[in-house]
Amino acid sequence: MARERKTLPKNFKELLAAGDISALKAVFDICETDATESNAKRLIAIAKHKTATRAALLASTALLAVFALTACALGAGSQSDADNPADVVDLVRNFGSQFQWVQLIAPAPTPERGISEKYSDFVTTELLEKWTDNPETAPGRVGSSPWPDRIEDIRAVRLSETRYTVDGTVIWISSAELKSGGAAFVQPIQLRVVKSGAEWKISEVILGENLEGIGKIEP
Repeated sequence: MARERKTLPKNFKELLAAGDISALKAVFDICETDATESNAKRLIAIAKHKTATRAALLASTALLAVFALTACALGAGSQSDADNPADVVDLVRNFGSQFQWVQLIAPAPTPERGISEKYSDFVTTELLEKWTDNPETAPGRVGSSPWPDRIEDIRAVRLSETRYTVDGTVIWISSAELKSGGAAFVQPIQLRVVKSGAEWKISEVILGENLEGIGKIEP
């Protein structure tokens, strides 16, 4: 008789325990030699499903971990950029280098023109309009000598991702200091710097009282 059954009879365990060789032989006369108990295949299928599910979960967990690490790395990079005030310091330094070219009083006939030409790359539109309307409130030359030459001792403090406050010192010089170095006098300055689109811009400038000359300043 051809073997057709792929599952063992329900009493197979009892036959095996009894050690009835003839009964066991009769079972395999009608069953496949690799036949299993009726619930064995179901258990095997369940085990395979659990294994596949576990593998999928492990793969998903690994993928999520990669995403999380990438996000952290990108976040750290962004934070580092935000905390790095190099662009802000350069903005303030370059802004200060323009002071000497802006004549605020006679003989300059139109000081607002110099303000617009020299400061428009560095300050917000609102601050530029304020200065062109009231040139006396802008930084610049108030005579032929001495004149504001540069900003030094620049210290930037981050207030948020889009705002810095910056303190510095305006160095005023005359022809004598131009030759020998040093300062005719110095003046404290504080600036507010904000992110405008993709660029940093100065939104406010506060000039302090002129201070007594301090002699030669090392570069």
